[in-house]
Order: sequence, then structure tokens, then C-alpha cells
Amino acid sequence: MAYVDMDVSKLTGIPDVSAVRAQAPVVYTSTYQNDDTDDYIARFSASGKGRFSYCVDNLSDQDVTVTLYGAFSADGDIGDSDVFAIDSTGIIAGAAGQKCDTCNDPFIWYYINCTSSVAGNNKAVTLYVCFMAY
Repeated sequence: MAYVDMDVSKLTGIPDVSAVRAQAPVVYTSTYQNDDTDDYIARFSASGKGRFSYCVDNLSDQDVTVTLYGAFSADGDIGDSDVFAIDSTGIIAGAAGQKCDTCNDPFIWYYINCTSSVAGNNKAVTLYVCFMAY
């Protein structure tokens, strides 16, 4: 079987990460008020790390489904050709509950999508994301 070489090019817009930055933990947080059934998306840079924990603190009175995506751009949308579902079923943070999960799938960017099937009571839903180098 013959192989045909494909053209390869480097993606632009990918941040360079120094060795020092790649070794230091990076922690992000993001919050929204759960008062509708909209999809909320938070975008996080991997900062040169290949694994992280993500946690949801849901103070609202409705369950929140949290779905994780890996991406190759900071400003993509779910469904774009460079955005990939890591966990297609998502995790569910129950009403007035917390939920954590981990990810070992390396990407440049991660998107976390949060949604509720029923509008909540306008209480906060907070994401915590902790990237570790080891």
C-alpha cells in the first residue's frame, strides 16, 4: 500500500507556554445565575497541562448538566469542526449540590457547557477548574 503525504501546518493563535508556566498549577472559576434554560459556556486555557479537575457548586433549585469539550481555539462554538465532546453525557450537579470530575484528555482549550432543563431560582452556579502539572 502506498502512502500519500499530507500537507501539515501549525495552527495559529495557539499560545506558547513556558516550562515554568507549564509546571505551576492554574485555577480558574466562573459563575452564572441559574434563572433560565440557556446554555452557558466557560472557556479555559490548558496552560500547557494535560489533566485537570473540574467541580460544580450548584446553589440553584434545579439540576445542572455540565458537559466538557476540548478545543483548538479560544473562541470556537460547540459544533465547530475544531471542538470535540470529551464527555457527551455530561455530569449532573443536583439541585443545591456539588459534583466533581477529572479529565486526562489533553487539549489546548477546554469548554464547559452548563444548562438546566427547567429555569432555576436565580441562585449561583459556580465552576472551579484546577489544572495540575503532575
